[in-house]
Amino acid sequence: MKKKITIITIVLVFCFSFLSYADEAGVESVEDTKEEFQLTGIIIDNRSAEKYLDQIGTFAPRYPKVQAIMPISYESGYSLYTSDGELYRFDKEGNEKIYEFLQSRNNVVKVVVDVLENKDEELELISIKNRYVGARGEEN
Repeated sequence: MKKKITIITIVLVFCFSFLSYADEAGVESVEDTKEEFQLTGIIIDNRSAEKYLDQIGTFAPRYPKVQAIMPISYESGYSLYTSDGELYRFDKEGNEKIYEFLQSRNNVVKVVVDVLENKDEELELISIKNRYVGARGEEN
């Protein structure tokens, strides 16, 4: 019995030592690997999303860009509402990029984003572009 416990202890110590070494050596663990994916939806500030959560399906399509760039909206951060009824929050850096994106008069809140999901289940924004292209070939 004592021999089994000793063997198990040695195996556990070896496993933890290896994981520690892999982490220090910069080797990615399975949890650290993230896949980039694309979502299409409407940018909404978090304050409005929370306020209209029960009616988000009818509220989101009418959400105006002018509201998204208001200081109070910028301070609350942003989420993406998708056509399948999901609401995804962006991380702090993503919020900054979205606000900067919305400053251009040619950009709108209906967007396509390339993102990663972080450990807090927030989206890390990789890229953002307008969902629709206008008649003259300009992105709207």
